Amino acid sequence: MKYDKPVVIERQDEETERWQPVGPALHARVNKHIGTTTDRAGADQYHLRLRFQLRYVPVLAAIQYAPQLYRILYRGQQFKIIDYDDYMEEHKEITLTGKLYE
Repeated sequence: MKYDKPVVIERQDEETERWQPVGPALHARVNKHIGTTTDRAGADQYHLRLRFQLRYVPVLAAIQYAPQLYRILYRGQQFKIIDYDDYMEEHKEITLTGKLYE
């Protein structure tokens, strides 16, 4: 398995609302999770969700308790973290699901 896509995980400071990188430089396997289209007010909107699989790093564990404070930067785009999974809490691989900010 190849973790070859550079990503940055950022945390928003609750007081200043500024985003700061968390932890070391990370690489992930990235795959499309789901893409849906909705029709709001007569305009089509596409909602992209990607699945990011990363090697476990202890600093990422905090995401599971407050995902709303974190985001993923990938290829110049910002993804809101909507799901965190550490399968069976084995601490081997973390799967984050990110939704492209609209």
